[in-house]
Amino acid sequence: MPHYALGLLDILTAALFIFFSFQQFKKNNFQFSALLLVVAAFVLRAFVASDLYLHEWDERYHALVAKNLMDNFLVPKLYSIPLLPYSVSDWSSNYIWLHKQPLPLWCMAISMKIFGVNEWALRFPSVCISSIGVYLTYFIGKQLFSEKVGLLGAFFHCINGLMIEMTGGRIATDHIDVFFFFFVELGVAFSIVVFKEKKRYLNVIVGVCIGLAVLSKWLPAFTVALVWLILNYESKALGRTALGLALVVLTSLAVFLPWQLYAHSTFPLEYASEMQHNYRHIIETLDGREGGPFYFFNKLFITLNEFIWIAFAWFIYKAFQKSNSRNRLALAIWILIPFIFFSIAKTKMQGYLLFVYPALFIVLAEFCLFLLEKKADSKRWKFQQLIVIVLVFLSVRYSIERIKPFQDQSKQLTWANEFRKLEKQGAEKKVYLNVRHCIEGMFYTNSIMYGYMPTSEQIEEMKAKGYEIIVNQNPEL
Repeated sequence: MPHYALGLLDILTAALFIFFSFQQFKKNNFQFSALLLVVAAFVLRAFVASDLYLHEWDERYHALVAKNLMDNFLVPKLYSIPLLPYSVSDWSSNYIWLHKQPLPLWCMAISMKIFGVNEWALRFPSVCISSIGVYLTYFIGKQLFSEKVGLLGAFFHCINGLMIEMTGGRIATDHIDVFFFFFVELGVAFSIVVFKEKKRYLNVIVGVCIGLAVLSKWLPAFTVALVWLILNYESKALGRTALGLALVVLTSLAVFLPWQLYAHSTFPLEYASEMQHNYRHIIETLDGREGGPFYFFNKLFITLNEFIWIAFAWFIYKAFQKSNSRNRLALAIWILIPFIFFSIAKTKMQGYLLFVYPALFIVLAEFCLFLLEKKADSKRWKFQQLIVIVLVFLSVRYSIERIKPFQDQSKQLTWANEFRKLEKQGAEKKVYLNVRHCIEGMFYTNSIMYGYMPTSEQIEEMKAKGYEIIVNQNPEL
């Protein structure tokens, strides 16, 4: 079936599930309505994840490292065998690859062990957890405000274009940030359960979620601890609050520190280089990812909704009215602390704030429901209804723009299919040189590939080790 036909079928199928969800919403079957949104989210994400080629930034690197992890989960490698010299500080061409934390890569490797080395197996874990995240948004909105707020927030989450693109690996930071947002959101959800039900033992699970989030990306995961503190702070029981927070932090350390100590002792040069690289994101513009202090302020107009800052201003206004002030403060902290930190940092990418989007979906949902409250002035109420319709339309429009259901994939499929043909021909002890898509090529084959021509001495050294050398005469393939 042509790609455009699959795209149209996917959009219609997801729309059908969303329609059924709305019908259940009107009947106050909120739980079932939320589950239907999860199914719709899965349908949208599964389509984007079905691209039959690897995406350029950064999925191809994550895919290759995950493939190599299938042989040894404790040795993350970009090049399986480093035949040519490399720099430990160059994450795009080195050997031991610690540029990202290992949890998403492990999950991708496990998926490919089960389903085979292919694009769908690579993306399947992200599709699953990204879809489950829709239900978490419903749960958080319901617990902090109301069932309706949770459901509408889940709807915005379900169709958000950036979330869907990241899940499919189409844009930079891809699966890494999908895993990160999921465990941050899961940690916030359990923090709310601790707050509502006073089950202190669940602080261990909050700590586990933070630890897994750190193992997905890095220390901004401790935003969850701040949210936990806002929700569970007791001025008359400071000792109990301190013990609970200590349990959260110590559990998280127990989860993520073992890998850090192992990586530091086993790959000291690479680990030190990557820690320095993490710090440089704050003080330098890396990989050309620049943006001024208003980068994220402007980005949210595009990647979330043009009304988002109006909704957030209203949300803060309500907090000052002492309307659910603790709940609102927790949500505001979840949004503002990362927003301020990443706005100050020199290196900027739109995916860096993905883990605050669930909170923003809830803010947007509550704003919409506020506008839909019937007023005495019928003309004003109709105008507010129109605003909500426009707001929803803008979110739907952005979703379809990012899903790209009618995208022409012929150019990407050409080189991907070339590599698949090479794999069928066998690739034992072969080295391909001057290959433009060399990282992708090593994912599709068992050959070693380089994107440039080494010196004649280096070529002779590889031949002496028993490798057959093939020079690609057409750099486009």
